[in-house]
Amino acid sequence: MATADKTVLAVPGRKSPMVVPRLLKRVVQVALSVGGTSLAMLVLMGGNGMLQTKLTSDKLVALWYAFIMRSDILATMVLTAIVTIAVVYWMRDHERG
Repeated sequence: MATADKTVLAVPGRKSPMVVPRLLKRVVQVALSVGGTSLAMLVLMGGNGMLQTKLTSDKLVALWYAFIMRSDILATMVLTAIVTIAVVYWMRDHERG
């Protein structure tokens, strides 16, 4: 693999960044984005559950998991993350000249 095919991945807790293939970095970025979106949905659904009904944490997690694992929701989260990361890198490359 050529040097140009590698990039730096900053990992919390490590003093020096890791050098990884670009594809691996993009996969990690997409996974973090999907995880963050899933966590945000858990918080929103929990807030809604507290305002609307008496929702126990067990029921909340079951409801959230059923929602997150729907194929259309999962596909939307993954595609949104991929497109967002692609646009950010495309814009960054074009700003450099």
